Amino acid sequence: MPRYFFVLPDVTKPVGGVNVALRFVDTLCEAGYEAAALYSQPGFRYHFFDTSCQAYFYPPLAEVPRQFMGRKKRILESLARLTRPRKGSANHLLNLRPDDVFVIPEFLYPEYSAIFPNNPRILLAQDVFGFCRAYKRDLGNAEPCIDKFEIIITTSEASRAAVEQFSNSDSYVVPQAVSRPSLAYTSQKKLQIAYMPRKRADEVSIVVDCLKKSPALNSWNFVKIDGASPEKLDSILRESLIFLSFSYREGFGLPPAEAMASGCIVVGYSGVGGEEFFQPEFGLPIPDSDVVRFVATVEAAADEYSQNPTRLDYMRKSASQYIHAQYSLDSMREKLLTLWKDIDEKILLG
Repeated sequence: MPRYFFVLPDVTKPVGGVNVALRFVDTLCEAGYEAAALYSQPGFRYHFFDTSCQAYFYPPLAEVPRQFMGRKKRILESLARLTRPRKGSANHLLNLRPDDVFVIPEFLYPEYSAIFPNNPRILLAQDVFGFCRAYKRDLGNAEPCIDKFEIIITTSEASRAAVEQFSNSDSYVVPQAVSRPSLAYTSQKKLQIAYMPRKRADEVSIVVDCLKKSPALNSWNFVKIDGASPEKLDSILRESLIFLSFSYREGFGLPPAEAMASGCIVVGYSGVGGEEFFQPEFGLPIPDSDVVRFVATVEAAADEYSQNPTRLDYMRKSASQYIHAQYSLDSMREKLLTLWKDIDEKILLG
């Protein structure tokens, strides 16, 4: 029977694409497949997604991100490895088999694919711009590998469109799993505005500082979500009436979708990938980088809500219902396992 290894970067911050990949691993393991995350280091653990599945490591993977480091960063990274405290191996060493199947992330797919040239490979494309940059590098190779994957899996309409534009292969969409009990619709909210500062730092600073000084919002509280645990994140979203979306070049855009699920009024940018759910009937989208309209729209929404909340309450409830129906864990699991049955049969038949 084939083993399925999801190649993942050794990142120390929460990354949406890694969370999705690990959810796929857990779902496959629960269904009886032999699936695992594959890292480059024996002691590495990704601390932002709870999983009970065993992980593996394969040292050659470490050379891939090093190709994109400057000389100084490579030296510092090497020194850090030498001085890092030795820990027991949490991951099993991969003993490569000819029938092992590797699920490759889009942003480094040419480089990771080169490590496993003789094994079956699956492309997992989530980030649109990460895929496009990797595709450009792939075209510079003597033998591009974009059309050598057994199958290409995407997780949004934006990533599906990107793959089908630049490859000769169809892709299969497995929807994001956004819905969860801790993000149930909350009708009673605080006069609170939540936001994440990780992307578009300059625009975040402009918008938030202007809103904090606005007389129309002097009774509102502002909460920055940065490095919060999943439990804390969900708690903030449940109690916040408005969420500011600073999505940027997303394959999907999980934060605004999660905010909608909890009943927030979402104002801001769709970030390309979020356009499949961030529509005027479900939120207040702003043209990209239009910070003036961003501030004005938040002020207007706060004023409208204080005068007559009926329209905005209907909008945020409709958004929550849509997210929970369209992006449920059951829907993701059903589509993933239906697709994987076909993949497994194809791999077994050679």
